[in-house]
Parts: sequence; C-alpha cells; structure tokens
Amino acid sequence: MVGWEFQPTSDILVSALGVLDVTCTADHPACPDGMSQDHEIGIWEADTQTLVAFTIVPTGTSSRKVDVFRYVDITPIELTANQNYVIASYNPAPDDDGFAFGANVPAADIPFDSRLAWVQSRYLPFINGFQFPNGGTEYAGPFLGPNFLIYEEDEPADSDGDGVIDEDDICPGGDDNVDFDGDLVPDFCDPCPLDAANDADGDGVCGDVDVCMGGDDSLDLDFDATPDFCDVCPQDPENDADGDGVCELDDNCEVVWNPSQIDSDGDSYGDACDTDNDNDGVPNEADNCEFDANPGQEDWDGDGAGDVCDADSDGDGVVDSIDQCLNSPPGDPVDGAGCTISELCPCEHPVSGSKWKNHGAYVRCVAHTSEDFEDAGLISEVEKDAIVSTAGQSECGKKH
Repeated sequence: MVGWEFQPTSDILVSALGVLDVTCTADHPACPDGMSQDHEIGIWEADTQTLVAFTIVPTGTSSRKVDVFRYVDITPIELTANQNYVIASYNPAPDDDGFAFGANVPAADIPFDSRLAWVQSRYLPFINGFQFPNGGTEYAGPFLGPNFLIYEEDEPADSDGDGVIDEDDICPGGDDNVDFDGDLVPDFCDPCPLDAANDADGDGVCGDVDVCMGGDDSLDLDFDATPDFCDVCPQDPENDADGDGVCELDDNCEVVWNPSQIDSDGDSYGDACDTDNDNDGVPNEADNCEFDANPGQEDWDGDGAGDVCDADSDGDGVVDSIDQCLNSPPGDPVDGAGCTISELCPCEHPVSGSKWKNHGAYVRCVAHTSEDFEDAGLISEVEKDAIVSTAGQSECGKKH
C-alpha cells in the first residue's frame, strides 16, 4: 500500500479517485500508456482509520486520464476542513505501474491543490491486500501513486474527459474528437466509423465492407458470396459457367457456350450439347439429317443428304417444292416439272387413268413424250429412237 496523508484547508468534495499512469524508473525506463493491472484505491479518516471512499481503477485505458493520473468517478464525498485524511492504493505488482519514487516524474507534472495541506507519506510494505497504510512514512511527495479530483461546482462536468462537457457531449463515454469518417458521429458511438454514409442501403453492413451497395448483403440464395441484388445469376453458384450470357438455371447447355439456346427437337437440351438434335435415334455425327427426324436415313439420290432435309431429294435438278415427280430414277433426264419419260408414261397405267387401252396407246405416249424431250434438248434423236423401240418391245398395255 502506498499513499499520503493530507488536510483540507476548507471543506471540499472529492469526485474521482485515481492512480499514477507513469512507470518510468531506472530499471523500467519505458512508460506505456494504460494500467497493467487493477488498482484498489480509497480515502480514510486518519484518526479513526474509517474508509470513506473507495473504487477500482481498471486495467487498460478505459478510465479517463488527467495529467499523469487515471481516474474513476465516484459519488462525491465531502472532506471536512482541518481534518486529517489518508489516500492510498494497493499495487499488486509495483514494478509494473501505479506509483513512482520521484525519479523521472517532473514535479511540474504532479498537480497539488492549494486547498490541501501536505502532512506526510503513508507506506505499508509487503502487504498482500487492500488496507489502511499505517506503516512507514519514509517517502515524500504526493506523487507516490494515488490521487483524487476535487469537484468544482462552478465548472461543467466532463465525465469522459474528452474536453466536451457532458451537456454538449455527442458520445458519452467516448472521445468526441475522434471521427475518422468525418460524419460528425464520434467513432465510439458510430456504428460505421469508416463509412460516412453509415450503411446507406440499410442492410446492416457498413459501406466500407459492403459487397453490394444498394442491396441487401444478407440475401444470397445460391451461397456464392455475391448478394442476390448484385448477382447476375442469383440462383446459379457458378454464375454462368460457360459464359454464354444465360444463367445455369435457364441454360439448356450448362457447360457449353450456347447463347441462342436453340433446341431443334424440343427435348430441353440445346443443339450445341445435344448428341441427337432431331431425336430420331441416330447420333448427330452419323445422321444424314441432323435437325430433321429421319430414323430410316432414306437418301433416294444418294447425295449424303437425307430425303427429309434434301431440297432436291431425287437429285434431278428440280427442287422438291415444285417437283411433280419426287422420286425420279437417278440419272434419267426430266422435264421442267421434274418428271422422267417413264414417270409420264408408266408401264402400269396412264398418269391420269386406271389402265392403258392397249399396247399401242402406251407406245404412243412414250413416242410423243420422247419427241417433247428431244425438242427440249433433253435427249438426242438416237436416244429418243431407242426409248421408243424399247417401249414397242415391252409388254406394257397388252392384254393378258
């Protein structure tokens, strides 16, 4: 226990008790800010050893600092003029902080009020606990460790010691002078001390760490760490893995670039990743009509394009849309309607009738049609004669 005895020269009110926050000594030259331990401190009536005031100055820097002392406010107590009192504090580890023996503590730094008369030091060595210091008086000076503040009734209170009186204090308990973001809200009371807008979007996340300004950071349906408001694909944790501009939830080819989303067979698999685009059971690489169902792979003219997707399925030079004879024998000459002589004069029956009247009728049809083909330059005279001769030797139109 260390302290000192004093006598008020007039009645005073004590409003705070404190201890020295300087530990500079020859053995410990460093002076770190703050208390390294809790300090019990009290005031006793010297004659009766009655404790009249008590508090604890806590570890750290939470207590307010005035000059070189750290203080804790107490309910003001009145000390009577010309009565001797003792103030003392318990220092569990005296080498750490709480008092000094004069060295490295300038006298100018130790305020001593004119309303007090110094009596003597009070010291109780090697005591493990807080009690009245009725031991030695070998150390001089009121700066051995404990101190107190006298309540000034005419001065406005500044309970947190930040230089702003209580009635004007924006942030009681904190330092009104520290306002990092300049929003006029001291950091101690500022929910967002680094965000002048103080969470402008109201999502509970300060602007300096807000992922999605303007939206609610707490809503992240796909758990991809991108809030839904800013997420181009709020239900796709891969966020359009194939980069085709279509989110996975809607992409008919999730990992294949397919911006058009074309799905020819309507099977919900886009053509870009569908192995059978027409759903005809034939893989695309072997299908002669990849986008038109053609399970039989029919190819009348043998040109590699299946009949269902071949614009000229019989390869006669007349497109199917105007071809009146869609399955003309490959290589046979055709007229403008896409028909060969054999299709215009079929052996079985006339195009417009049920049967030939006789063999001569069939031969005349072939002869007239061949003449037309020769006139059109589709066959030569020799070819015409050969065709007519073959018709004459046939059984077509004969009665059996």
